[in-house]
Amino acid sequence: MSEPTPRVTLTRLPAGEAAHLNVLVGTGRAFAFTWAGQPAQLRFTAAAEAAQPTGHLRLRLGEHAVDLGYLALPEPAQLGVEFAGLEAAGLPDELRLGVLETLLEEPLALLGRGGVALRAEGWQPGAGLAPARLGWEIHRGGQRFLAGTLHLDDPALAALAALAVRAEPAPRQSGDAIPVTLGVAAAHLSLPVRQLAGLTPGDVLLPGLSRRDWEAGRCTLWAGAVRIGEAVRQQGKVQILAMKPATAAPPAPAAAAPLKVDDLPVQLVFDVGQLEITLGQLRTLGAGFTFELPAVPARLVTIRANTREVGVGELVDLGDKVGVRIVNWSLA
Repeated sequence: MSEPTPRVTLTRLPAGEAAHLNVLVGTGRAFAFTWAGQPAQLRFTAAAEAAQPTGHLRLRLGEHAVDLGYLALPEPAQLGVEFAGLEAAGLPDELRLGVLETLLEEPLALLGRGGVALRAEGWQPGAGLAPARLGWEIHRGGQRFLAGTLHLDDPALAALAALAVRAEPAPRQSGDAIPVTLGVAAAHLSLPVRQLAGLTPGDVLLPGLSRRDWEAGRCTLWAGAVRIGEAVRQQGKVQILAMKPATAAPPAPAAAAPLKVDDLPVQLVFDVGQLEITLGQLRTLGAGFTFELPAVPARLVTIRANTREVGVGELVDLGDKVGVRIVNWSLA
């Protein structure tokens, strides 16, 4: 007898809290500023990802009280050579507050010039008075410099989210160096899961490929499960005819009854080769661009299901159509 599937429990969020957390955490915003002459970034994270703080700094955000939890106190030596030799753990609370105020002097002044009233009021060991609602991290010089938790009530969370919307987020990297696999497909076919599971070597698939198109070398270009262009292939060389807006596999038709998993469509692509490029190179592709593919047997194709290789097929003539006979097949 199989064990029961464990039940997933979701935490119910108060009205409006999800929207505030989406602004601060869900969008992956990074707020850029300069600290001690170095570029720095502030990011908020989910509270569950943050460790318990060793102490917290009480801040006043306008009329709201906010506890800023620190995973570890910054060492006084980070403030300059004149503080060398002092250890944060050995300082009384009043001096710890002074260290933190000195450390935060520049970013607090920057916030003040932007119309954000934020000041430090006191240091206390342990967690904040309210539960942790967010985590926070400051990266400076390419490394994490400070991190901790943020303890605040609903009105303070709403105020912080409103400030985040006003702020200009740090520019995101272009991602042009991300690798992309460009697939060249002779044909493609969508099948429901229940039919896919019943396929075996020797079965012939009918992807709607005409003999004329195959002989002319017509093919489509794919990035993952998305069709992005049309091309022509002759003797291992591929020339792009047109780049088109990205087209994913069509969604399953709407039905009155709930859709069963076995009826979900799976996109089969019969490719004749792949080219490894970067996202930046993909942006530059256009009509007339020509590239070469590794030599493969003329009528063999690789069968991919939702981008994953599941078999090898052989093209067979069926009158004015071309089918794909499965040679090797494995969904494991």
